[in-house]
Parts: sequence; C-alpha cells; structure tokens
Amino acid sequence: MQLKVLTANIAFGLDRMDNVLVNITGHLAFHGGAMVTWLFNPKALKNRVGYANPKRVRYLERHSNLQRVVSLVASENADVVMLNEVILQLHREALEKSLRDLGYASFSWGRSAHYPDTTVSSLIVAKVPAEPATVPFPQESHPCGGGGIAILRLRERRVTLAVVHMSLPGKFPWLYDAEMKAVTDFIEEEKSRGREVVIGGDWNAPSSFIQAYLPFSKFELVCAEGDIPTCPTFFPWRKPLDHIFIPSIWKSSDAKTIAFGSDHLAVSVCVDSA
Repeated sequence: MQLKVLTANIAFGLDRMDNVLVNITGHLAFHGGAMVTWLFNPKALKNRVGYANPKRVRYLERHSNLQRVVSLVASENADVVMLNEVILQLHREALEKSLRDLGYASFSWGRSAHYPDTTVSSLIVAKVPAEPATVPFPQESHPCGGGGIAILRLRERRVTLAVVHMSLPGKFPWLYDAEMKAVTDFIEEEKSRGREVVIGGDWNAPSSFIQAYLPFSKFELVCAEGDIPTCPTFFPWRKPLDHIFIPSIWKSSDAKTIAFGSDHLAVSVCVDSA
C-alpha cells in the first residue's frame, strides 16, 4: 500500500502567522494573559479553566484565512491529511466542504481542552474509506496544553492512521509524560488487534526525544520525513517538531516541507508498506 501523507499545523487558521509580530499578536488575542504566565510561570497554568470570549471569536473570524490551507492540500494532493490547530466551531463546516470537494471521504476530529467557543482541534482526513475513533488523551486549558488526537481506521487494510498535537515537554513535562502514555497505550491497543499504526502531527519535540520514551521505542516506529526542521518559520533557526511515524519495515520517500503562511512548515512524505 502506498500513501502520500501531509501533516500541517495551521496556526488557528490565522493569516500571516509566519510573520513574527502577527504571530505574537495572534497568540495574545487567542490565549490572552495566559501567554505571559506561560513564559514565566507555566506551573501556575496547570489547573486553569478555559473560558468563552467573544473578542477572541471576533478576532479569529476577522483574521482567518482557510484558503491558504485548502490551497496547500489541493497542491499536495495527499491521500491522508493531518491538521493541527483547527478551530472546530469556526472552521469545521467550510473546511469539510472544501476537503470533500477535493475528494476526501473520511474525517475524524480530536478536540483539545480549550476553549468552549473556539476549540483547538486536530483533524485527520483520508480519500480511502475509514472509520473514525477516539481514545482518552490528557490535556490542559492553556497555551501548549495539547491540541487533540484524531484517529481513522482504514476499512480495507489493517492500518490505523492518527494525528496528535502534543504539549510542550520543556514547560509541561507532567502533561507531556501523560500524553505519551496515552499515545503508547493507543498504539499498543491497535497492534494487539493486528493493525499497523501511522501517527503524525505536531509533537513539539525532535523525533529522538520521542523515541527515547521506552514504551514508544518498543513499537519500532521510525520518523518517515527524517526530522526536517519545521518551526518557527519566521526565524532562520528552526526545530524539527512535526513528524510522521511509520512502521520500521515500511519505506519512505520524497519527504519535503512546504511554507503556507503558518509558523510551522507543512511536511509531506510518501510511504509504502510493501
């Protein structure tokens, strides 16, 4: 089975998030004063409760640009698309319509813990028939508190696809550890059913850091794209944060990154189970 896989953090769907000043403004508009706490005292955010904010909604509505996302998907024409930082309430209807028009038939959403009126979510779509699934995933309501996990089980092959948006290990190690446990529990459950797993998204860490987790390393998953630096796009120094992990017996080729107006580069790679 050959698949082209695309993963992209769309930065809340906001326009020009590859500009540092626009990016800072966008994050402040979305998270408010929690961004300052995130910088100086992240532990204080542990029990934060997300709240609705009409100003946040208006800002997102005014500055959203989903066309850059749709254009990215259309130009890459991948079999599987994994998106992070999609805003469920504002983007779902228009984005699903556009993706269906491009030939995508299977959809699965994974919600974060923030916010009730603008829920950051992960979305995975595929052109082949698949069933959506959900699993428990620890998250907190603050910047870098996790952005959901979404799952598709292919109907005609024993393969499960997933996209995840992890927390930030340097600032929230307790949460990252809990999320990694949830991810490894999910993979273990799928493998017990005789299914292979392909899992991608925004991991907020290099692949070597992720593979150092003992439960994860035993599954023999490899980084298909080769740890290409992806974020932040507005600085010359970038870190490899976005990955697509595949079974070690699979092959990968044609890995590349694509700029599309986000603070992350999108990652595209072709994988082959043969």
